[in-house]
Amino acid sequence: MATNGNSSPEQYADLLQEFQEEPALCSPLKRKRSSSPPPHDSSDYSSDYSSDYSLDCSSDSDSEFEMGTAIQHQHQHSSINDSTASKQADHAPSIRIDEKAVQENFYIAGVQVKFPFKPYPSQLGMMSHMIRALSRSQNTMIESPTGSGKSLALLCAALAWKSSYAKKRKETMANVDQIVKRFAQSNTLPTFDDALSPPPTPHADDTKGMDHNDSEKKPTETKPDQAASESASASTESLTATQTVVVKTEESAASGEDSDADDFMPSSAQETKQQQMKKMKNDAHKELQGTPPSTDKAKFTGPEVAPVSPEIMLTRALARLPETVSFILNMAQTKVPTGLTDKDIDALEEFRKDDFRHSPKIYFGSRTHKQVSQLVDELRKKTAYRPRTAVLGSRAQTCINQKALKSASVDDVCRGLVDSHMCYPRTNVHLLHGCEDLLPDNKFEIWDLEDLVTVGKELRACPYFASREMSENADIVFCPYNYILDPGVRGPANIELANSVVILDEAHNVETAAREAGSMEITDIQLNALAEECRLFIKRCLLVEEHKLIKTLADTLIGWLQSEDNIYEYQDFEARTAVWPNKHTSTDEILRQVWLTRETCLGLEIAYKKIEDYIKKVRAAKERRKQQEESGMAEKKKEDEDEDEDEEDEEDEEEDEEDEEEDEEDEEEDEKKKKKKKKKEDDSPRIEYLSNRSLRLISGLLRVLKYIAPTSPFHDDYRVAIIRKPNPELFSNGNRGSRQRNRKSAASVAQLPPIINVLAFWALNPGVVFSEIARLTRSIVLTSGTLSPLDSYASELQAEFSSTLEANHVIDPQRFWAGSIACGPQGEVLEGKYKNTEMLSFQDDVGSAIGSISAKSPDGMLVFVPSYSLLYKLLMRWETTGQRAEIEVNKDIYIEPQGGSKDDFEKMLASYRDCLVKRRQGGSPATRGAIMFAVYRGKVSEGIDFTDYLCRTVVNIGIPYPAFKDVKVMLKRDYNDTHSTTPSECADTCGSQSGIVNGSVWYDIQAFRAINQALGRCLRHRMDWGAIIMLESRFTHHWNIEKLSKWVRNYMRVYNSFDDAMCDLNTFYGMRIKEDKETQNPPVSDDDAGEYDFMPLIEEELERLLEF
Repeated sequence: MATNGNSSPEQYADLLQEFQEEPALCSPLKRKRSSSPPPHDSSDYSSDYSSDYSLDCSSDSDSEFEMGTAIQHQHQHSSINDSTASKQADHAPSIRIDEKAVQENFYIAGVQVKFPFKPYPSQLGMMSHMIRALSRSQNTMIESPTGSGKSLALLCAALAWKSSYAKKRKETMANVDQIVKRFAQSNTLPTFDDALSPPPTPHADDTKGMDHNDSEKKPTETKPDQAASESASASTESLTATQTVVVKTEESAASGEDSDADDFMPSSAQETKQQQMKKMKNDAHKELQGTPPSTDKAKFTGPEVAPVSPEIMLTRALARLPETVSFILNMAQTKVPTGLTDKDIDALEEFRKDDFRHSPKIYFGSRTHKQVSQLVDELRKKTAYRPRTAVLGSRAQTCINQKALKSASVDDVCRGLVDSHMCYPRTNVHLLHGCEDLLPDNKFEIWDLEDLVTVGKELRACPYFASREMSENADIVFCPYNYILDPGVRGPANIELANSVVILDEAHNVETAAREAGSMEITDIQLNALAEECRLFIKRCLLVEEHKLIKTLADTLIGWLQSEDNIYEYQDFEARTAVWPNKHTSTDEILRQVWLTRETCLGLEIAYKKIEDYIKKVRAAKERRKQQEESGMAEKKKEDEDEDEDEEDEEDEEEDEEDEEEDEEDEEEDEKKKKKKKKKEDDSPRIEYLSNRSLRLISGLLRVLKYIAPTSPFHDDYRVAIIRKPNPELFSNGNRGSRQRNRKSAASVAQLPPIINVLAFWALNPGVVFSEIARLTRSIVLTSGTLSPLDSYASELQAEFSSTLEANHVIDPQRFWAGSIACGPQGEVLEGKYKNTEMLSFQDDVGSAIGSISAKSPDGMLVFVPSYSLLYKLLMRWETTGQRAEIEVNKDIYIEPQGGSKDDFEKMLASYRDCLVKRRQGGSPATRGAIMFAVYRGKVSEGIDFTDYLCRTVVNIGIPYPAFKDVKVMLKRDYNDTHSTTPSECADTCGSQSGIVNGSVWYDIQAFRAINQALGRCLRHRMDWGAIIMLESRFTHHWNIEKLSKWVRNYMRVYNSFDDAMCDLNTFYGMRIKEDKETQNPPVSDDDAGEYDFMPLIEEELERLLEF
């Protein structure tokens, strides 16, 4: 289909009319003229006519969409309706949406989506794929270039679908209730054997908090009198002798005890429990004795049995809706029950297929806490959605107890303080729940961890526990995605994946993260600490047998790890490694040798359960003791106050002075006693049960042993290894982040062993943990700018992804320059293999190339290299030759720190940005800017936003293949070689692992994903511009260019001459610099961009989607 980029709206609508009858991903755009001009400024960056379209991305033309098209397009200046406008004016900080932003309302697959501006075609494609996948309970993968508005599209699509689902759920539940009631009028309701158990608690209305403009009322619960009236015509013959209920004695009812039968009555019933009890007894007695209620004077002296009244049976059936629906559907297999229609049966089938009792919770994960913070910022500043949110973080990030923060381990000290009721912020956690700042229409309506910590400090209330409690009722929960992937973290974080929606942004690292989540490493130092704790409890005669079992296992593993008889087949300059299975010993055999048998695992699991039960009892006893002490202290305080008042009335001033002196002496004496008591307590062991570190070690070991068991489907996906290496604590710089530091004295460091031994269980298949997530959740959405190849990624994760999308970039190709340069200024071939990087001629020519590019590139510039060792090697060489000084003539040099604390990196990044801000004059590009040297896969290459002048050039040196001789890399390559087959061969042999790529392909994919991630640093929005330069001769080959991201590979220029490349690059720089100087203003953002003709892009995107 040929299209014209300058087509008028009418021509475009006519042109697409032919596709209306075709099944397609996106049906044609439908047009409706508004009778009045839009209320926003016509200078909005999208074309005027494009706002008149509504997009339906459903292949079915259902009535829901037809009704939705009646409102083809709406414009809103804010997400707050008129009724709340005055309230918003009084709380200006609560308005988080830009006043200039125009909210666009449109429909996708019948779901109304609110977007802060007219979406890009790629954003429409992303939202379409996502909404369709969520509606069908399917998984999808979306690859969209960095800077294409991916995060905003995901947030709007997810929350729009959830709001739509909540409304549909309400309608479905009401419809099913009516169907059951009609069924009860002409048929016998089921009898539940466990009828005396309480029904499930009605779920809260899921539309609450989703959107102030679209809030829904809570569904009305069925009342007993209402149910009775609606079932009055039911046949009395439907009551059978087996349908009975136990009725309490009149004495127990009078004493106020709860009746089991009360559990079946809705909380909204108009009658009180006592009235219900009397009615049930009277009805039951009437039916048993055959006497009218008015003359029935019999007394119940014990439990009596009575037939269940119709209203009680109906209430019970509605409370047990899934079982009732299954009962009706089973009857319908032979014949549609009396009173119901085929349409009713279809509605019940839909209810059973998609459990509408609970609205799915959304878990939105990204790689780091900083990226999570950016997602929260997008939600509250750019969207009209106001869901109930929660953000999960670690204790180290959220703790406000100074005693815990000053310790070496915030986690352990926090748990100890909480268990001993010595953490004041923990007791005040309820203050955060009702904090006005966190309520709708207030300052932190949509809050981030930093916001919660700020409010927590003001209220002296614990943000850590508050965030976890708030997550239970949240519509959307944000967290780093290792919280979701790692089973050991997921449980303590209260993350419930059943029927939930999981969205993982920056998911190019999910494969590696999933493998790490399924793996475990234990050091002999940790095992020694565990054995020592168990020895203490054995000595104190606490759970002796259980602690003996754990200590024996720990001692056995320590002896194996530290044995000098171990043979290490992998050796390098700092570590030696032995791996099983090998040619001589299987995994099962080596585990039996170290007492990790099935029987041991069962015994360990029983012991762990008993220890957990014991800990719960100890904590419960502490809680009771605390309550008693508080009660006693309150009484004593009142008595002391009364005594003081009496003494004050009787004593004169001289006696008061004498008493004060005596009181001071008494206080001094009491203080001395307290100090002695405290010293005595400090000298004695205060540990009451295993530390949390030990408990985590045991639970992690049990989990991984289940995965590796002979009967497990993942038995062959693991490798067991022992490693002997230098103790990394000896080489630590002492920092563990900004909020948690490693404070080891020189004496303690001297006590550290120089060598540590590690027992490792390495998962080589990310599907070990990811397949479980895919099984539990309703839908999974993976998104990133660098997921390709998508097929192999899905096969690695062992999850079925029903749809995939590779979106185009939103930037005009004229606004970026991409080229690969094979040679340096001196003619040296720039092939960044290890042997070449050792040559001085290579290092010198790379330095000359960087110097020439930095002299022409304006503003900021990033240079990526494969490793820190190569980076330091190049910088040292350039320092010697003077090339570093030549670079510094045009650019200030910044270097990404290796390791170190988060504060160190943030300071370096802030210094880099400050330098560029100062160098710019009146918005014009600065010839003298700054250059930052970084490594692939480092902090700079992922998640950092170098918008506009912060980065105008990205230079890539070499190809960052994983370390070839790394043991885990070799094992993973061998694993993939063993399990990879062609699609036709693996149909009968591979099962869920169908399509796994071989080791060499996997190795290439890891390298090019790292490159593609670095390429996106300089193009962050539609009006941005920059240059991408590959100083690598291997990118002159088309097979390597094809592995780059879609948005850049189609525009890559290949140069065999450095001078030719610089000539074209200078032309590009000159054109863009001239444009910036003419405007004398920084490039505009998406929200304020000028008018732009989106029709050619929409046509191109629609053609591609229809073709798909």
